[in-house]
Amino acid sequence: MDTLEALVAAVDPTAAQPLYKQIAQALRALVTEGVLAPDDPLPTEKEICRALGVGRSTVRAALSSLVDEGMVTRRAGKGTFVAPATMRRTLNSLYDFSGVVRAAGMEPANQVLSFSTERPDQPVADALGLPAGEDVFRVERLRMADDVVMSLETSYLPCRLFPGLAEADVTGSLYAALAGGWGVEAAQATEIYESVLLGRREAELLGRAYRSAAFRITRTAADGRGRPFEMSHVVAPGDHTRFSVHLKRDGVSWGPAE
Repeated sequence: MDTLEALVAAVDPTAAQPLYKQIAQALRALVTEGVLAPDDPLPTEKEICRALGVGRSTVRAALSSLVDEGMVTRRAGKGTFVAPATMRRTLNSLYDFSGVVRAAGMEPANQVLSFSTERPDQPVADALGLPAGEDVFRVERLRMADDVVMSLETSYLPCRLFPGLAEADVTGSLYAALAGGWGVEAAQATEIYESVLLGRREAELLGRAYRSAAFRITRTAADGRGRPFEMSHVVAPGDHTRFSVHLKRDGVSWGPAE
């Protein structure tokens, strides 16, 4: 069944749900189920109109809602395409890459680029509260979802907190390994977000053009006692990252009027 046939089967003109929402829902399902892959073209507005017998404004509303979600992108003069895989970061809760990837229906993976012990520079030592002369583990990894590279992550961990840590421990979820092997669990974190341009090595590793737009996230994580145990730098291409922030006015309670 091709895309247009799937739309015809999924859209019911007699249903109470607006047609544009039905069309968007049907296309969304084709993407999430893997029928339409990243960079696949969608049928043209004209083709969808003809197949479903609906007006162009209805189809445009459906496609616009998917563009707003970041699921598809419009390319001038070329049409509408499935967007590259994107990680959505919710800023009001602790971020778990592996959990977010699985929630999106994909499989997380990591490629360890380097694992070493070194003397940290001053910013790293300050972030981790380390005295002079104390070493850290430095772990550099590519984070992937369904084998698509999503980010480049460099983590620094105090050696004294994780004696015996080895490269084999960081091939999966780092936080799960630290909790299971050393009883250290993330309870809070501070993150700083910056827009940056990719350097040559970063661009090559992330499969992007040199000096293309990206986010740089500097994170310091602490356990339940407020003890810092990880400082990391994450570089993520701009087209693979979306941020979600829930805002609430201080002192305002939302609920039914009494």
